[in-house]
Amino acid sequence: MSTALEIAGAQYFPLLWSDLKGWKEDDQLAAYNAFRISCRAITSQAGRPVGAALGLPCRLARGL
Repeated sequence: MSTALEIAGAQYFPLLWSDLKGWKEDDQLAAYNAFRISCRAITSQAGRPVGAALGLPCRLARGL
C-alpha cells in the first residue's frame, strides 16, 4: 500500500474508485456531462491555478 502524501493540514491517499462510498450508485454520465459543461468556465481561466490544472482534462473530455 502507498504511503500518504502529506500537505500541511491535509492528507491525500490514493484510492480505487470502488473505494469511494456511493461510487456505484452515482450517475457517472451525469457527472461527466456536468464536468464538460463546467469546462467552459474553467478553460476561460487558463492563467489561474484551477484553469491551468484542469485544462488538459477539459480538452480530453471535449474530445470524447
